[in-house]
Amino acid sequence: MAVKSFNRVMLIGRVGRDPEFNTTPNNKKYSKFSLSTWRSWKDASGEWQQDTQWHNIIAWGYQAEVCEKLHKGSLVYVNGEINYNSYKKDDETKYFTQIKASEIGLLDSGSSDSSKSSGDDLSLEDEEDLF
Repeated sequence: MAVKSFNRVMLIGRVGRDPEFNTTPNNKKYSKFSLSTWRSWKDASGEWQQDTQWHNIIAWGYQAEVCEKLHKGSLVYVNGEINYNSYKKDDETKYFTQIKASEIGLLDSGSSDSSKSSGDDLSLEDEEDLF
């Protein structure tokens, strides 16, 4: 029996900056934004500490349209997969990590808008156009 793999991440956090919107040369719409998540704990002396992590989110197609409702500070749920990518700039290879969103839900009070879409209609050529 073959071992299956699984690449899935679920995040709830705050949008760090207003989303950016673009279209690839192949007419694929996408949006990018940063998302902060955090954890709090008491250290050995009883003082509260907080650790914040920043995640780069990319949304394609319909999910990019959902991002039009987001703004800096929005509380959102993101379901997606981790992608490790690289590109060359000035003869140097640059590496970065993104979360490719397959579902984005706005969690701010008074809003129940949530959307599901596979986002798998993206080709490698489209991703290369981003850099």
